[in-house]
Amino acid sequence: MPSYLSPGVYVEEIDSGTRPIEAVGTSTAGFVGAAPNPDAFVDEAIAINNWSEFRRRYVRDGDKGTDLANAVYGFFLNGGSRCYVVNTKADGAIAGKGRGLDALAAIDEIAIIAAPGRTDPASHGALLDAAESLKDRVAILDGPPRVDDVEVLTRAADGGAAPPAPAAGDAGGAAKPKGQKAGLRARDSDGGYGAYYFPWLKGRDAVDPDALAQIPPSGHMAGIYARTDSERGVHKAPANVTIRGAEGLTQMLSRAEQDVLNPVGVNCIRFFTR
Repeated sequence: MPSYLSPGVYVEEIDSGTRPIEAVGTSTAGFVGAAPNPDAFVDEAIAINNWSEFRRRYVRDGDKGTDLANAVYGFFLNGGSRCYVVNTKADGAIAGKGRGLDALAAIDEIAIIAAPGRTDPASHGALLDAAESLKDRVAILDGPPRVDDVEVLTRAADGGAAPPAPAAGDAGGAAKPKGQKAGLRARDSDGGYGAYYFPWLKGRDAVDPDALAQIPPSGHMAGIYARTDSERGVHKAPANVTIRGAEGLTQMLSRAEQDVLNPVGVNCIRFFTR
């Protein structure tokens, strides 16, 4: 500390050792799924900066479109600028043994994760577990393409685990009421690390534009997240935004149905005419 030899007012700058929190990107997505070329970069996290680069790395002549391909195309079309892709088996687990979501875990810049087209409880659980454990990303979850009764989306699906054996004197505890349909919605995330969307989109297949496809919404929504964060900021919810590339929906929802689904955490995609 300096010595002051005469009276006066002195100002000192003392290094506290802390630094302001720097801004971090919120627009980089990580996608896990089956690529059109099943043998391309299997279980590797590959950075992709545009749709042309994805086609060059993951699509061969004659390959068919996949949910992953349509999601990546929708991501860039709706404002995304960079993503990571992990090519996995079509019906395999999306996490475990260093594959799938595990390959994305070490990449700090990823803020959004999705497994396009995976609507099963195990995949939803893996996505939510990854987001909740890392606490630096959010999972976008795809609902089923359509349902006969939206009421089944108000209940979380059984994760597949066997129910615990009832205790002595217990007739079964919280058993599902007789005749009640199994729920289809993903489980809740107490920390808000997941967003569930229903229904799917209809549009042109990204690999074969002459064909129409049913497209899981997670890729398009990830692009909207990125665009909204870039143009407006993270304080702006990515809602009431036109989805680029969507020509229709796999199921039309009414206002009454949306009133049932919104309170239980189902983000409804609706079609409005102008």
